[in-house]
Amino acid sequence: MKLHKINDQLVLDIDTYELTDIIDDYLTEEGGIVYEFLQELPSEEYRTFRLFFNEKCSETQLIQLLENFTDNELIDIVKFQS
Repeated sequence: MKLHKINDQLVLDIDTYELTDIIDDYLTEEGGIVYEFLQELPSEEYRTFRLFFNEKCSETQLIQLLENFTDNELIDIVKFQS
């Protein structure tokens, strides 16, 4: 995952559909965060998705929620999908 900004808009890039779905559900259920729109990015390795968030969503809030996932949990989700 990669959290960054494009034209001052906060975006989160996530590899694989399953991981995107899990992160989306978690952000919505645990943080009340809903992305504005989703874009599928061209990739040869994985289906990569970019979630765009509105200005109400702070970078700090997103980071705090995403830090609840360990690296091993994220790796297991991606491996399970393969």
